[in-house]
Amino acid sequence: MDPRKVEETFGTLVETESKALFSFLYWSLGRHEDALDALQETLIRIHRGLPELRAADSVRRWAFRIATNVAHNIREKRRHDPSNYGLDADEEAPTLRERPRTPAHELAEKETNERLRRALAELPAELREPLILHTVSGMKYREISDALSVPIGTVTSRIHAARMKLQEVLGDELDEF
Repeated sequence: MDPRKVEETFGTLVETESKALFSFLYWSLGRHEDALDALQETLIRIHRGLPELRAADSVRRWAFRIATNVAHNIREKRRHDPSNYGLDADEEAPTLRERPRTPAHELAEKETNERLRRALAELPAELREPLILHTVSGMKYREISDALSVPIGTVTSRIHAARMKLQEVLGDELDEF
């Protein structure tokens, strides 16, 4: 890819996908700071790899695959560093759906986000990631299959299993997700 095309493609990707990438990383990692660091690392890797990308139409899937790998690396590092073990509560969670902005709704949203964050943290990564890619990032099952390099049937079963596990914890609140 020629350098001007790389910069144009990168600019477009940052403009259109950075919010979705951040949301995916936040809900995958459970910490605002980790998600910001992961987003930065993801964007750096994307920028470095764009000149070698052959299929420009698959940039979005490729970007989410990179984000998935970065999230895996952070979780692995967290596992080996006891000072970073667990998830911190955080007021800046990206919302899943726009709602009326009354104090009661904001409080309910914060409580729901905290319960959801904890429930997602309990899911194994192989269940959490496809669910987040589908619900937060809006990816289709085929795109998730390509991004995670797993068969589409595996994506379907993992999303279903993740929803069932979340249903046990969240009950009616699962409608948000």
